[in-house]
Amino acid sequence: MGIVNRLTKRAKFIATKTTDDSNEIANVFMKNYVKDHDMPKTIVSDRDAKFTSKFWQATMPAMATQHNL
Repeated sequence: MGIVNRLTKRAKFIATKTTDDSNEIANVFMKNYVKDHDMPKTIVSDRDAKFTSKFWQATMPAMATQHNL
């Protein structure tokens, strides 16, 4: 997974498995990005099923984060 901060242009790359589901991706994101930084205001992702699942659609508003595809 690649995460880019659009303000600072810094990139962070996190190893994930292709078999990871949306819950595992969210855990990796929280443990590796949010713990070091703050929860982003906006997340831009591709249209992979991992990011279009009901889990992400329910989680983003709860965290006050806008999800753009």
